[in-house]
Amino acid sequence: MFTKIKTTLMTIALSLSFAGLLSLGTAAALTAPAHFADFKQDACNGLSQLDSAQSCGKGEAKVTNIVASIVDVLSIIVGAVAVIFIIVAGFKYITSAGDAAKVGAAKSTLIFALVGLFVVAIAQLLVKLVLTAAEKNT
Repeated sequence: MFTKIKTTLMTIALSLSFAGLLSLGTAAALTAPAHFADFKQDACNGLSQLDSAQSCGKGEAKVTNIVASIVDVLSIIVGAVAVIFIIVAGFKYITSAGDAAKVGAAKSTLIFALVGLFVVAIAQLLVKLVLTAAEKNT
């Protein structure tokens, strides 16, 4: 009995911590562009002082920047969905009442959600590596 309560509380704590991390990351991503514009302008000014041949974002949108932005947005969406499924898995586990089939379904939901988060993290890494290699070759 005590083990089941302990496991339930741990599941709830993990679900809430993932939700909190996601909300912090999403809030930071939504508020960053306002402050980033000034930083980007300062960086562009410094770059043009070092090398006048450099063009720093004068109306041009590079394909790599667009792809990186799309991947970032999709990663946020998939991360949010994964956190929702982690919470659903915790709810399934809590309401399983010891039924082995329901506990198994809750565990598989949790595993799939965690695997999804891992795949998104690896995809982010691979896309960043490919885009960095593509920028070096152009």
